[in-house]
Amino acid sequence: MKKYRRDPIDDELVEIETEEENDESTDEELFDPEQLDFDSLEDLMKQFEKPSGDNQRPKNVKVINFPQRLSNNIYLNSLYVMLINIVIIFSFLGYTKVVYYQSILDVLLYALIFSVVEIFIKEVTYYYFPMIIFKSLGSILLAMTVLSFLVADVALKNITFISTSALVFFIVVFLVIRSTITNIIASKRIEKLIFGRKK
Repeated sequence: MKKYRRDPIDDELVEIETEEENDESTDEELFDPEQLDFDSLEDLMKQFEKPSGDNQRPKNVKVINFPQRLSNNIYLNSLYVMLINIVIIFSFLGYTKVVYYQSILDVLLYALIFSVVEIFIKEVTYYYFPMIIFKSLGSILLAMTVLSFLVADVALKNITFISTSALVFFIVVFLVIRSTITNIIASKRIEKLIFGRKK
């Protein structure tokens, strides 16, 4: 319904805009179906699905600490792993007759070669291909350890296992002992972290 008022200056009737008309005009200003650009909307969705530029590799992202890592620091983790490897290999090969070697230094060199190869392969995988570890449920790490032993065995001629079964037995025992040690250390870290925060 139209309403009028008298203009005191011109002495004429002037139409008054009602609230409904104001709402309609406001809606027309805010929303115009003809102005929708569906190509742009589709492009916008693609931007969310596939980020570009710096969004592809965020810099400030913390990687989940994997169970077999003893420290988030790559250098400390490498040092811990190398020390544990040397102690286990020395203890096992030094007091068993599953391997022939000329000098105790050969055992040390064998442990160092194995440790360096294993640490290098795993750290590259941790940094560049972490999804491979998740998708394989960690079994790829076991394959890397076995591969590192084979590389050390081929590279060092002064150490020879008495048989293939002896090498397999050594690898199995090594993995069991190291897994036990790393799990104990990891549980201590988690316990310290939890109780430390509570304090």
